[in-house]
Amino acid sequence: VPPLKQRDDFPEPRPDFQTAFRAPAPKLPAGSFGESGFRGAKTVALRLGGLTSVYSYLPDFEREIARCTLHWRQGAKSGSLEDNAFPFDFTVRPTSDAPLEYWFEVQLKSGPIEKSPVGSVRLQ
Repeated sequence: VPPLKQRDDFPEPRPDFQTAFRAPAPKLPAGSFGESGFRGAKTVALRLGGLTSVYSYLPDFEREIARCTLHWRQGAKSGSLEDNAFPFDFTVRPTSDAPLEYWFEVQLKSGPIEKSPVGSVRLQ
């Protein structure tokens, strides 16, 4: 039987997350959901309390995709997230209430690369 852990072995609680989560949440506007028509991809803004995120996913029902990259831009900030395994899903933490633009780039198992049109979700 392993010895019981000492109190010092546990991390300090971070209640700041709970405070943000419980904060009043302004309603998201029309346009906080996006479908680019590219391989069934969908993107949606989520607001839980004072926390906002943008969730994107690309279903690969035919299992043709070897790699998927989500590119995003919000004002002067931009980035990309890569996923090499199904399900291809991504979460972006917006840095402001400005619209967030996104597009997908996929590499098929057969080799070709495809890019989606640019979509946008509104956060205010």
